Amino acid sequence: MTKIVKEYRPLHSDLYTLREEYLEEDFLELVAFAKQPTATFEDLADRLHEHRGVSVFTFPVFKNSFCQYVLEELDHFEASPLPKGRPNTMNNYGVLLDELGFGESFFDVLRDQYLSPLAKLLFPDWYGSSLDSQRPFVVSYRHNEDQQLGWHFDDAEVTLNVCLGRGFDGGDLEIAGMARDRERQFSATVTHTVGRGVLHRGRQFHRALPITAGERHNLIIWMRSSSIRARSCALCGDRPRLVQVEGFGAGFSPPQTDTTPSPCVTL
Repeated sequence: MTKIVKEYRPLHSDLYTLREEYLEEDFLELVAFAKQPTATFEDLADRLHEHRGVSVFTFPVFKNSFCQYVLEELDHFEASPLPKGRPNTMNNYGVLLDELGFGESFFDVLRDQYLSPLAKLLFPDWYGSSLDSQRPFVVSYRHNEDQQLGWHFDDAEVTLNVCLGRGFDGGDLEIAGMARDRERQFSATVTHTVGRGVLHRGRQFHRALPITAGERHNLIIWMRSSSIRARSCALCGDRPRLVQVEGFGAGFSPPQTDTTPSPCVTL
């Protein structure tokens, strides 16, 4: 990743610092409301489109012009000769945005100042003491490449999924119950709209239905709470046995009390 950040020359260098001009006015109003000391879950949920029964919320996030610039930046990066990692173990096509140099000035600010106030009210059990790190990436679906993704849950406490666009048919998002309950019964369908975000608990089962034409690109942000992860691994549910690494190490930090190891070792 160091080689890419050092050698990559961005097409739109101004994208790498978050500006409020990239964000929809309705989103800014939601965040301002959530920051009020008297704001409640009920009041905030009333201002969002809620898929009741599965605690999934959708709302505008980015302007269409910003989404288009991001797609142009991704095309520019894909055309470069630099090595490219893939976003996760499930998707074969996409980009790790940390590799391009998106970091503190964009996603840390987006998480801390804009998304955390919403998540704290909507998902207090998964917010912990704070959401203090994230893994941002873009996943890509095309008719002749990855077309769908089966039932899975994320290595995250809270996930934001925003459609960046390009013409496509199909590709809806289905979201079910929590992984710990092994509940995969279909509960809600979300149709992707450019710039609109889907906010849900990372450990909810969800899947991407097949696209039937065109291509679809989505920005995914896995937001993590080290205070939650110190107690329970997002993947196996056990208390993790931690190994010292630089940075956040997939969002973990050493627990302050009980250090009883579990079979899950996080690097």
